[in-house]
Amino acid sequence: MTKDNYPSYPGGDYHPENDDNPQNPYGSGAPGYGAPGDPYGSAAGYAGAAATPVAGGNRLVQGDGKTRAMESISYGFRAVFASPLAWIVSALGVGILSMLAFGVTFAAMFSRMSADGAFDPETGATPDPNDYQMSPLLMIFFLVIMVVAQVMFANAALKAADGRKITFGDFYGGPNFGKAIVFVVIVNLIVSALPYLLPGALQVILNAAMVFLGPLYMLMYLYVLDQGASFGDAVKRGFKAGTRNYLSLLGFSIVWGIIIIISAIPLGLGMIITMPAYMAALAYVYRQASGGVYPED
Repeated sequence: MTKDNYPSYPGGDYHPENDDNPQNPYGSGAPGYGAPGDPYGSAAGYAGAAATPVAGGNRLVQGDGKTRAMESISYGFRAVFASPLAWIVSALGVGILSMLAFGVTFAAMFSRMSADGAFDPETGATPDPNDYQMSPLLMIFFLVIMVVAQVMFANAALKAADGRKITFGDFYGGPNFGKAIVFVVIVNLIVSALPYLLPGALQVILNAAMVFLGPLYMLMYLYVLDQGASFGDAVKRGFKAGTRNYLSLLGFSIVWGIIIIISAIPLGLGMIITMPAYMAALAYVYRQASGGVYPED
């Protein structure tokens, strides 16, 4: 699929030459959606944007390719509390599944250690190092939960960026849902495996540097989910958006990382709010970077 075939709304990348295309569902010459010399357009002319309040923001505006990380904090929380039932109950469900996965993992680990006599003071046996390793099946199960949850919450977050209040049905479905899951799995496998392809000292350095590499790929899968981009195109466009907004996205990652860590202190309960707020905020900065629409803060 070529870039010019992507929908001009809501994901961005508007192309004015397509205005007179009979397949264009948004009409001809929509005001405010850009001109040949202004590929991102002016949000001021977006029909009804200035007058229509939307969930999580004041009105719909169009991104100019630049992210505003600090704005995302207040927007993320407002988006969650605009539809609290769907966001919080869904986050609670993911948390329960994650705890079950960890519980099964630790039960299996202690069972193996007990079988080796590690808890018998008379034998003085020491646990086999392999006893501490997670079962491959459990690792796959946990990875599936995390990846599916990531795409589900991103799916809902993109709907919120359209100015909608979120329902439970917004977390799944859509033409690009399965494609985005596959893309996230591939990226996670590459990112996780990359350090182990290097010698020992370089492994430690690369693991420590991953936070600095995050801005370069953190938006890629949203191009797949939101616009149906091919994997290659999503990598190219996500990388370009990441380099253009590197410092802003790095600050975004650090600030939200601190917020999530603090929210995890009270038995992790705060994360049922901060994790959905983070996903809403990520969709917010993605739409800014891609030239899509988002609720003005």
